[in-house]
Amino acid sequence: MLGPIFQNFEAFVTSSLGEDAWEEVILRSELSEPDAAYSSLGMYPDSDLSALLNASVEISGLEASVLLERFGIFLLMRFSERFPAYFESSDGVVSFLTSVDRHIHVQVRKLYPEAVTPSVLVQHPPDGPVIISYNSERKLCALARGMIKGAIDYYDRSGSVEEVQCTHNGADQCLFELRLDP
Repeated sequence: MLGPIFQNFEAFVTSSLGEDAWEEVILRSELSEPDAAYSSLGMYPDSDLSALLNASVEISGLEASVLLERFGIFLLMRFSERFPAYFESSDGVVSFLTSVDRHIHVQVRKLYPEAVTPSVLVQHPPDGPVIISYNSERKLCALARGMIKGAIDYYDRSGSVEEVQCTHNGADQCLFELRLDP
């Protein structure tokens, strides 16, 4: 997994659980990097994020899915600050979410050829909710749900996101229904 994800997870833990929480998370985690100095250019084992998440669950008392969703919202907002052009070039939530797989992940793979990005496909039928399919071997669907909610917030919209199919329940991909209020 990419170093920036770990760097942003550290910022999330510090801002949501307190300044000293990150040190405690590190102490409770068995990591591939003993000093947990994650570089923005580095690639790290997925197991490190799992260990950091599990320790954050222990410290916070929250469920992993709740923390991941909150991290998704946080991460989307951080990305909007770091990469504003991707957000400004979209005219709203649906066009932005459509650009994730078509443009953003393409650029990520150019910068990090060894990166494994999730598949995020958007269908917008004229008479129903927007359907977002998320497929990843990492099964971080709660993170994806948080990022969708973050996009709703970023574009100053209101609406709901419901996960109607999940890989954690045996499905081959996660499906979200996005309903934006008029």
